[in-house]
Amino acid sequence: MKLMPSKPVLYALVAVAGLFGLWGYCFEVAYFGRLKLNVHEHLGLRHFVASSAISIIPMLLALLVFRNVTRFFTKKIHVDPGKEVAEHLKSKNFEQFITFARAGASVALIFLVLVIALPAVGVGIKIWPMYLYMVFLVLEAFFGAMTTSPPHARLPIVLAFALSVAACFGGGGYGYAASPDSASSGVLRDDFIAKVTKSPGGVLKVEPKSLKISLPPSLKIIETFGW
Repeated sequence: MKLMPSKPVLYALVAVAGLFGLWGYCFEVAYFGRLKLNVHEHLGLRHFVASSAISIIPMLLALLVFRNVTRFFTKKIHVDPGKEVAEHLKSKNFEQFITFARAGASVALIFLVLVIALPAVGVGIKIWPMYLYMVFLVLEAFFGAMTTSPPHARLPIVLAFALSVAACFGGGGYGYAASPDSASSGVLRDDFIAKVTKSPGGVLKVEPKSLKISLPPSLKIIETFGW
């Protein structure tokens, strides 16, 4: 007997995969675009999902471990974390939380603009490695607004959140490709997604990594999208 996830769980998995796909796509299209390559000729949907997932999942796990370890050494270890979160949400109204969310979206957009603009004007400061930290800031900024928003405001907030994180990933991908290492020949990139090499003559070669992951029967519908 095969276990099938409930419809809400299945919908949640598809939604998360969709968000990961969007964010990974923004990273890769910015990276390949900066190198003047067509990302669609080399990577597929599986690569886009994995591109952001391999960054976000370890980050969230690290935060989970850090907060639980630090909580062990505090006097609040006996307090239910869920109650703390609920009290925090009750301590402010929706108008305050939406202000935080708007600030987070603005910071994400400024980050993207700076990553693109600074090298263009000859400033050698590298801020693109901070893109995951920026993602964390956006998560913190939008959490209250997404959990306390009235139903009619939920869709605009979720869209703004998704696009704000996408801006962070876009900045990360663009900055990665614009780094000084990309100007020299040799291996420019070799990770879970692709290997990019540059010949002494300046010719770029992309070798996408194989991401053939077997899906459970309940998720076979995802394969119809070409994953």
